[in-house]
Order: sequence, then C-alpha cells, then structure tokens
Amino acid sequence: MFWAGSGATVVIQNSRRASYGFDQRIEVFGSKGTIALDNVSLTQTCLADRDGYRSPGLPEHFPQRYADAYRRELSSFSEAVEAGRMPEPGAEDGLNSLILANAAAESARTGAPAKITWPEFHE
Repeated sequence: MFWAGSGATVVIQNSRRASYGFDQRIEVFGSKGTIALDNVSLTQTCLADRDGYRSPGLPEHFPQRYADAYRRELSSFSEAVEAGRMPEPGAEDGLNSLILANAAAESARTGAPAKITWPEFHE
C-alpha cells in the first residue's frame, strides 16, 4: 500500500500463482463513483444445469489475454511513426508505471506504506 501525492491510498495486489488461469482485475473507487475491469473469459458461454453454473476458464498466459491489445498497440505505434507524431503511451507513462511498481515493491519489502515521489513533470 502507498499514498499518492494527492493523499489517495493505493493498494496493489499481485501474484503469479493462480492455478485456474491468468487472473487480472482492476478496480478504482472513490466518493464520486467506481470503475472496474474484470477477467476476460476464453468465451462468453456459460452452462447452467442441475449441477450448477459453469463458465469457461481464463486464459493460461498473458499473450492470450492481451493479444488484441498488443495488435492495437503495434498498429498505433506504426501509425504514429508514419504520421511523424509521438506514439502513445509515451515515456512518461512508462516511467509512471515503474514508479508505482517500485513503490509496491518497497511496501512489500518493508511491510509499511510507501510514499510516492513524482518527478518534476507531475507538479
């Protein structure tokens, strides 16, 4: 857990050991509302019978989960290069991800909340 510069509390939980597939979810909530992204199943099929409800499993690996996102990313990058503009996401987005990952690692290592220090371009 760590605190963002605004005073917001951020909690990141991560595990690479989900025996049932690639489990990835995100939720953001606050006083004005919430937004969530749940797991993406292999298909939209769900079977219901006297034994209960059964739905398909989750992708086994992240390339299955993000195949379409990778294609879109490459397409967007190619279009930006051809148009002579900066690709998105950019270097600042990558740096922000690294700052958050480092804060989460520090919190896991120390067992205490970590304070995030943003570079000057955030101020």
